[in-house]
Formats: sequence, structure tokens, C-alpha cells
Amino acid sequence: MASTLSGDVDQSLTKAERDIKRHLCQGPNEDNIIAIESEGDLLIKIDGQPGEPSFYYRVSSIVLQKASPYFDRLLDPKKFSEGVAFGAQIEKLKESYPDITTVPAAALPMIQVSDVGQIPARYPSKNVVTHFFDILHDTNSFWIMTGSLPNHIALLAILADRFDATKPVLDYINDQGWTHAHKETKENKKESSLSSVRSKEILWRQRMFAGVILGVQDWVMSYSRLLIDAGSERWKVASDTELKIDDEAPWWYLPRGLEEELAYRREAILTTISSLQSYYLQKYVSGRRQCRLGYDSSPQCDSFQLGEMIRFFSRKGTLDLQSQIVEHDYSLAYPGSIDQLLISLKECPAYQIDSNHKHCGLRTKLIPALESMQWTYQQAGQIGVCLSCWRRDRLRVSWHESPAGGKWQHVSAHVIRKSNAPCGFDHRATMLMCMADSREWDLER
Repeated sequence: MASTLSGDVDQSLTKAERDIKRHLCQGPNEDNIIAIESEGDLLIKIDGQPGEPSFYYRVSSIVLQKASPYFDRLLDPKKFSEGVAFGAQIEKLKESYPDITTVPAAALPMIQVSDVGQIPARYPSKNVVTHFFDILHDTNSFWIMTGSLPNHIALLAILADRFDATKPVLDYINDQGWTHAHKETKENKKESSLSSVRSKEILWRQRMFAGVILGVQDWVMSYSRLLIDAGSERWKVASDTELKIDDEAPWWYLPRGLEEELAYRREAILTTISSLQSYYLQKYVSGRRQCRLGYDSSPQCDSFQLGEMIRFFSRKGTLDLQSQIVEHDYSLAYPGSIDQLLISLKECPAYQIDSNHKHCGLRTKLIPALESMQWTYQQAGQIGVCLSCWRRDRLRVSWHESPAGGKWQHVSAHVIRKSNAPCGFDHRATMLMCMADSREWDLER
């Protein structure tokens, strides 16, 4: 029978540490013992997913304590009774075995871990837990991937977060070359060829989730931008009760305020694009002369341009004329790619009522504004979340928590200022445009 660490749970443990349950139980089946370290001095019992058996991992307490502050606290004899009990049982074993490395696995002290984090029930935990302990012990053993590579990394991130071992896991995936998100790899080609929009979103979310937990700056920046640009299945429903997705997976609700931040940024950008459309429509319906040529035909030019603008926006699906006489339900927000929306709006033709009005109309006004927005939108750190700045000064860079307000003026110069932030960039250029209370889209003269 394996020796089980006993004693009351120390109330000074963290909540995660109090989740470890210790009790007397039958010794492990030899078939269920996985030797991470064949000469290890500790057994860890991991409860399987529903319908799975429990598995026992023979590990080195010294390695775990060095790799994980969680296990270091738990097994430290100077801090908690668990460490005292572990040390006492090891000393007792030394009375029967001259070398602790020769102790049979079933006779070792054992702790039971009933919670390994938010691993979704449909993913078997054995493979990823085995790989996690292999990483901590730096064994370079053969391991079995759980699902796709992004899925497997996300599951490793869950375990790393649960056991406070993000550094060794990050070091490992760096050594494997898995953090190079922008290189054209077989995995990236596989992702880009997926026909299912939902499948792409899952992969993006898994990478971003792992990036947030493990601290992979490029992943958070890149995949947050992709999610903002494309939108999310989660954001398109009225409430969580209508969410028909695998919402037990933690990547479906990104941590540390980022789920709300990404949804808010997308909404703010779409509102900004909508304001550009409304800005010029309002100018032409105001009755103030827009045609500056001073011809007798100028009033007709304005009326012609207004009609062509309404037709163009309606054809692109960005304007829906609705009667205000009766109530009606408004449609959901634009569901597609923001990049493609900007490209689509740039297709505005150069309408003219006659050959004398070559530079009248929407195109001469709209294109400079769209190009300015597109340029800013595509710059690094303007749309996606910068993880280092989010951690360092979240209130300053969050659109959701600290909207800028004020008036924004369109200028012809494209300027992204350097800053003393860890990344070296000021992320507020697009934020100031999108979070303004009002916007002047005509170029400043």
C-alpha cells in the first residue's frame, strides 16, 4: 500500500493547494504507474476525466520543487504539514531501503491531485499530464499529442497555470520552435486551409489563451488582432444562455479581462467606420452646399452625389434604410472581416453628374480617410493587444476600461509615436480615433 500524506489541510495554503485531497487508499495498479523519473521519491495520483481511470506518476520531489513554486510550497517541511509528513515518510523508508531510488513505486509517499485545472472533459488528461511532468523533469521522452498542436499547447498552459510552472513550459515550447507564429509552417498551412470559420476561431483562441498564460507576446498580439478583425461566435449571441459552443473550454472566455476587451475593440472599430459613413451622409442631407465649384449645377451635383452615396452604401450592405413609422428589429452588427470591409468601401466609384464635376463626390473624401484608417489599423500594436503593456499598465492601454473621449481630427500625416513602454510603441493612435466622442473626417487644412 502506498503511503499517503496525511494530516489536516493547512489553512494558510492557497485555494489551489487546498484542492489537494489526501486519504488512505489501495495501492496503485502497476499498469497505471507512469515512471516520469524511474528513481523518483514521490507518487502523484491524478484523477482522470469522467470515465477515465486514475493514473500515478513517479516523480522527483526535488525536480518538482525547483520547477514549480506550487510544489515547492507544498513539499517544503518548513512551511506546511504536507512537507513534514513527506520528509518523515522518506526517512522511514530509508530504514528499509539503503537507497531511496530502489524503493518500489507502490511503497512511496503519495499525494492525490483531484483538480488539474480547466481541462475540458472531452480531452483525455493522461497524455497531456504525462507530457507536462516530462517537461518539468526535462526527460525528452516520447509523448502523444492531444488534438492539434495549438490544442495541446493550450492544455499544457492550463496545467502550467494550475501548478505555477509557466516558465519551464514556455522554455520548452521555445526550444521546440512552437512560438514562431508568423513562420510558414505545416501547422500554419493547415490552419489557413481549414474551411470551417469556427475551427479557425478555436485555433486562434487556443493560441491566444496559451500566449496569455505563458507570456508569448507575438501570439497575443497576432491572434487578438485576428479575433478582433473576424469577430467571434461568442460575441454574436445575445447572451451566454444562447451560446452553443464548447464553452467549458477556458479559451472560449479569455482570461484577465481580454474577452471583454477584444469584443469592445471590435465594436469600437465598427462604430468608427460607421461614423465615417454617417459623417458624409449627414453633410449631404444638411442642405449646406458641398460642391465647391460654384456652378449653377452645384445643387444638382449635391443631390446626385447623395443619391449615389446611398446606393453605394446600400449595395455594400453597410446602410439599411428603415421606416421610423413602425417599430422594427435592427439586424446584428456587421459579421465579417474589418479588413475586407475597408477594402470594400474603397471600391467607391468616382461619381460625377457631368464632366465639369470631376473632383466632386464621395470618393475624393472617402479614400483619404479609409487609407488613413487602413494604415493605422495595420500597424503593429494598434489593434491587437500588447501583452507586456497589458500586464504593466492595463488601465492606460485598455479601450474598455479607459475610453479616451474628446474630439478626433483626421490629419494627413501617419504618425505612430515611440514611447517608453516595454515594447517601444504608443498603442493609443487607433484607440484615440476609435474612442473619441466625435470625429472630424475632413482633412485638417
